[in-house]
Amino acid sequence: MAANGHPALRATDLHRIYIQSLLSRRAMTEDVAIEMYRRAVSAVLHTHPDFVPAHQRNRSGLKDFLDEISVLLEEVSMYVRRGQEGKHIWVVLCNTEAGDIAQHATDLTPLEITFYRTVVEAIITSYPANSVSTAEALHQTAELESTMKRSDAEHLLSALVSRQWLAKSKRGRYSLAPRAMLELDHYLKETYEDYVQKCKQCERLMLSGVACDAGDCDAHYHTHCYDKIKGSPRPKCRQCQADLNEIQPRAIGEGAIGRNEDTWTNAQRKRKRPSRANGNGRDDDDDEEDGNGASLEEEEVDRFTQSQAQSQSQSQSQSQSQAGPSRRRSGRETLVPDSIDDDDDDHDDHDDESAPPRRRR
Repeated sequence: MAANGHPALRATDLHRIYIQSLLSRRAMTEDVAIEMYRRAVSAVLHTHPDFVPAHQRNRSGLKDFLDEISVLLEEVSMYVRRGQEGKHIWVVLCNTEAGDIAQHATDLTPLEITFYRTVVEAIITSYPANSVSTAEALHQTAELESTMKRSDAEHLLSALVSRQWLAKSKRGRYSLAPRAMLELDHYLKETYEDYVQKCKQCERLMLSGVACDAGDCDAHYHTHCYDKIKGSPRPKCRQCQADLNEIQPRAIGEGAIGRNEDTWTNAQRKRKRPSRANGNGRDDDDDEEDGNGASLEEEEVDRFTQSQAQSQSQSQSQSQSQAGPSRRRSGRETLVPDSIDDDDDDHDDHDDESAPPRRRR
């Protein structure tokens, strides 16, 4: 059948096999995507020796082939998106229907989606860290209306990492994985426009990298985009035109904070993104630190421990019909596996009570 608006393009067995690979993986590096393409071609040739693929089995050929896949998937509101995060180029199968996380993370139960949403908010509002410690991520269960046990939250975090909705660094901090960055791009920009940043070089969403620190400039860059500019004959900031060879940029992401904050339970300082990041100014209050960090840490640890103990006690007395993260209590089957092995991601890339209001649309 010809694709909508593209009468010359018809789905072949090669397209169908590769689409199945995309549906099963959802997100993969470009190197893996190329290998999957080569295997798909080999599978077709095994049954149809005379088959001649229209595109070369290399990066250039893969790009053209993925463009065809996107056209074929238009009728089911999906498309393939490519983008670089860190050292790798990623290929992600995305939903074209822009909206809430629930429209994208369809393999989770309502309670699991709510938990993920609170973790995403904690990550985005933690600027400039744009990440949260394990204890902070687990502490988000306190924001849920229904009870979620600590063990269930730990299991869900592992599953979210496995499904590439979250990335976990060697420091044990959670950030948004490339799949989330690419598939939730519109949602993040609409919901957290006071926090999220666009790279001045590539104009894509940026949560980890560097920022120009010349005078009042606050231009943000992915690390690979910044390195590309630094390697040019005239390495100047795209916003203020300062010579980048004479300026030490400041880190954005996990590298922006010390390791002492990795053990805090609620040490996240919710900072309003300076509107100057989009061409305006920076709030001086954003850089203020609390002087009683140690006492805050002890207080929050006690509060977190008490909260978890109360939650577990309440969950044992509640009926099985009450909503919860487990299949028994939620009444809805979830596709999140029962056991996930943590992957060590290469992504290495905090206590004001009043966070700036998000713009709600």
